[in-house]
Amino acid sequence: MTLSARQLFDRLVHVETLLWGRCDEELQHQTGLTLGRLEVLRVIASVDPCRVNEISTRLLITVGAASKLVDRLEASGLCQRQPNPQDRRSSLLTVTDTGHATLTQAEAILEPLLNQAFASVSLPALHDALNHIERALDPADTPT
Repeated sequence: MTLSARQLFDRLVHVETLLWGRCDEELQHQTGLTLGRLEVLRVIASVDPCRVNEISTRLLITVGAASKLVDRLEASGLCQRQPNPQDRRSSLLTVTDTGHATLTQAEAILEPLLNQAFASVSLPALHDALNHIERALDPADTPT
């Protein structure tokens, strides 16, 4: 079976949408947290110091969208803003204790879902294929 690049693109988007939807549904059901908010929380937890710009850059979303997501996480008590001593125009973000607990719970929910979804796939081969596509799109932004 020969697939065109367009057909492969359509399948990739479809599978990503299915996977995102399944994970998002389960996360919301068990934690009340959307997958989008979890991704922001993960960035805050992994970047020190973290500003809204880092979220925007890492998740490829606008600064405005990142800021709104942070507002929602902060309102839920999952992260907090602190004044940035080097730049009064920005804030530094940290995950609260409640946020860390929620992050741990969410990761425990996602892990079996993702393992099930990728059970019959060669993860190294898929990783390599995605790296090739990413390099073609943005050679400077390819993870290892």
